[in-house]
Amino acid sequence: MSIAYRRADAARFDSNSVSRLFEIVAVLSQASQGSVALVEALRRMGNLIGSNVTAICRVDLTASHDVAKVFCHESRRPVSEDAGPFEVSFARGVCGASIDTAKAGTVWRATLADIETRERLASLFRHRRLAETVVIPLQKDNGSGDFLELHFTQPVSATLLEYLEYMGPVLARCWKGRSPGMFSDSMLSRRRKLPPSPVSGAILSMENPCRLSRAEYRVCVLLSRGLNNQAVLEELSITMATLRTHLRNIYAKTDSASQPELIHKLLSTTPRHGLRREGDAYVA
Repeated sequence: MSIAYRRADAARFDSNSVSRLFEIVAVLSQASQGSVALVEALRRMGNLIGSNVTAICRVDLTASHDVAKVFCHESRRPVSEDAGPFEVSFARGVCGASIDTAKAGTVWRATLADIETRERLASLFRHRRLAETVVIPLQKDNGSGDFLELHFTQPVSATLLEYLEYMGPVLARCWKGRSPGMFSDSMLSRRRKLPPSPVSGAILSMENPCRLSRAEYRVCVLLSRGLNNQAVLEELSITMATLRTHLRNIYAKTDSASQPELIHKLLSTTPRHGLRREGDAYVA
């Protein structure tokens, strides 16, 4: 990971570049005051910057995980069908131990090699064939931080990096001056408009909407019956390492951030049946 400390010189930019810089700043400023929908602002910013995924993430700075409140626009569908939704922030993976002290408006960069130890981030990187991520801290307040996160399928050029270095502090000031509750209202508005998720049906139903493997399916059934991890190990005669692998895959397929969330989904949607025979077609 790296941070770009030098400040770009606006005098070196041509008129087209300056115009684009102003447009990017203007659209975020409009969104921060509610005159443009945040999703539309992110779409336009992504088009101007060239990012495949453009997101603003609210991160709990007191936690160590990457789950966050993420509002994003993705310019094209993920290459891989296994790619899950963008519901994590890359800020902690990119900024590392400096996440609490990173100055608003500074530019932080990372490639897959920098975040590969954070499995969920690396999975998103691979499934979308991303080449580089840029994170710009916008504001920190009351134990949480807001970050602009830009994900690219091509390496970030030196010219684009200069643009971002110049714009970063201005974007941070725009975000700091936003209307109260704007981000939360945008999250709620998008949630109301989202179509039902394929995971919203019974996870263990005949349709197998999450495409669980036989082993993953068995783990889910046992968890839905109230067995703890040790009991699952004994029932399936597997090691803890194998169970962790199954759980990671299940979390990704069911869009769950943790085991408690998974169990909640299982108990909310599980049909009343036992383990299916291995020959059943709906067990992938």
